[in-house]
Amino acid sequence: MRSVCATVLLGLFSLLACDRQQPSPSGQESARPRAAALNGACALSEVQRVETSGPAIAPFLSEDGLQVAFSRPKYSELLVADMRTGSLRSVPCETSYGARFVGRDVVTRDRDGTRTVHGADGRVSQLAPDRGRNETGAAANGCTYFQENDAVWSRCAGTVRRMTDGSDRFHSPDLSPDGTRLLVRGLSQGLHVLDLPPAASAASPRLRKLGPGSAPRWMPDSHHVIFNLSRDDGKRIIDSELHLVDVRTGRSHPITDTPDIHEISPSPSGDGRRIAFEADMSVFVADLSGCTD
Repeated sequence: MRSVCATVLLGLFSLLACDRQQPSPSGQESARPRAAALNGACALSEVQRVETSGPAIAPFLSEDGLQVAFSRPKYSELLVADMRTGSLRSVPCETSYGARFVGRDVVTRDRDGTRTVHGADGRVSQLAPDRGRNETGAAANGCTYFQENDAVWSRCAGTVRRMTDGSDRFHSPDLSPDGTRLLVRGLSQGLHVLDLPPAASAASPRLRKLGPGSAPRWMPDSHHVIFNLSRDDGKRIIDSELHLVDVRTGRSHPITDTPDIHEISPSPSGDGRRIAFEADMSVFVADLSGCTD
């Protein structure tokens, strides 16, 4: 097997296939998706394949970028890899869908809305049940936002107001880290951003279309969103690259260029210097340089 692997190192996709057949420690003999050429302004570097001991999907980084969590297919199991030691630990939960880091702790949500905090120190505690309404935390203007009946709504001092028009079926409101913008998804038209009015303003929000995309995540600067742009044949993904869009201008750029590898589900660290992503049932972590202001 080692001699076979050695003969295919020049083929990027072949390297990935070989690496998945014979897993290696993180950062050793790992497949390295290429960064797209953006006039030298933005590039992935220090790309590492995370040792997952099996197929892995939907990765997300801890705020300090030192841990990456991921799921098994169908969200049947949640695991956390330590990027410093390479160790893996399993997080017991009913489903790993919707899990997230809070600091170095992992919060999971069961199907009945029960939320559990799995502490980095091994302690486990429960939070009040989440009743299932997809509602954001408080924005800079003091309002919260939620989805209902194919629209996104605001709740400000007890007053509920519709924020999106009827041009699409909007869902999944996601507040920017600075609380001034709202990312929403349309089923037919893709990603949109709402510039939120200031507190006590009667102004209508401005809905701007960013374009097609999946699995969007805010970057910490609140000016950029990272996502994957994919094509499928009706059954499977046949092409996918990671993109970064500046929500101030609407300009989008690819940050990978790998026709033979399908990158999806990007997740930035809390400082925006690293991202995790999935590629063909493997998890990678990479450094970003020059990609945001």
